[in-house]
Amino acid sequence: MTALVSKTAQTQDDVIDLGKLFGILIDNRWMIIIVTMVFAIVGVSYALLATPVYKADALVQVEKKSTGMPALVAIWRICFRQSHLQPPKSRF
Repeated sequence: MTALVSKTAQTQDDVIDLGKLFGILIDNRWMIIIVTMVFAIVGVSYALLATPVYKADALVQVEKKSTGMPALVAIWRICFRQSHLQPPKSRF
């Protein structure tokens, strides 16, 4: 008999009462609003007053020297292959 009673008590303890939960949230709504506003104000003030830190990394690859038109043609091919544009046509 005690096993049956403990089993029913355990199932009653496992049930979440949503009405009671919402009642607790509504009763403490001002505390929730105040805490949320405090952290929002602290976050916004930090974002506006903190000194911004900028960081950049660059990698430069040096290749053998290429001069004249072959170098320019290679640059045009690289630029226009990536952007799907056509190079400008010559007027002459």
